[in-house]
Amino acid sequence: MSMGDVQQLSGALCVLSRTGLVEGDLDRMLDLLCDTALAVVPAAGAGVLLLDDQGRLQPVAVRPVESCDEVTWGVPMRAGTELVGRLEMYGGGQTDLPWQTLAVTQALADVAGAIVHQRRVHEAALRRAEQLEYALESRVLIEQAKGVLSVRLSLTPDEAFEHLRRYCRSHGQRLRAVARQVIAGEVPPDALRNGRAQKRSTRKPPQGSTAAAG
Repeated sequence: MSMGDVQQLSGALCVLSRTGLVEGDLDRMLDLLCDTALAVVPAAGAGVLLLDDQGRLQPVAVRPVESCDEVTWGVPMRAGTELVGRLEMYGGGQTDLPWQTLAVTQALADVAGAIVHQRRVHEAALRRAEQLEYALESRVLIEQAKGVLSVRLSLTPDEAFEHLRRYCRSHGQRLRAVARQVIAGEVPPDALRNGRAQKRSTRKPPQGSTAAAG
């Protein structure tokens, strides 16, 4: 491999890293991976397949777009020891490529695989953070609503929470939504207590109670 080839590979790796990590554009990064592979490998087309949540390889990029030749050969895309996907080359007919070409292609695939893995880890962390933030915000709203009910209805915190739960069940609403309405004054505290009393008052008397009273 000449010095020019090394510089070209180094530049390609930098572009892949910047596009995938800094800019966060995985689709463009995978297209660049295919284009770069085609620049060093004698083939008619290139494609990328990534593992989905069920462990199946799904095509996500093909260059050129109309390329549909049979797969000539491919290399795995890895992040350490974890398989992320596969870079495939289509057409061209040549399978006994020099080891330098194979090594360069594998290096490109591994860098792209590491970037894909890192982006997935980052996105999963963001989702967990959003879920935790949502749960914490819900907890704060519920505690504030319990405080409103405790003061307005002279209830203990546990009794206030039971009023909230009963109201949610009878009205088919989520606890978080009702808590927000109570805090905003959209649902007056008396409505929760009145709803409970009304529910008790509508119960039918036991059979025979009228006759016994007479």
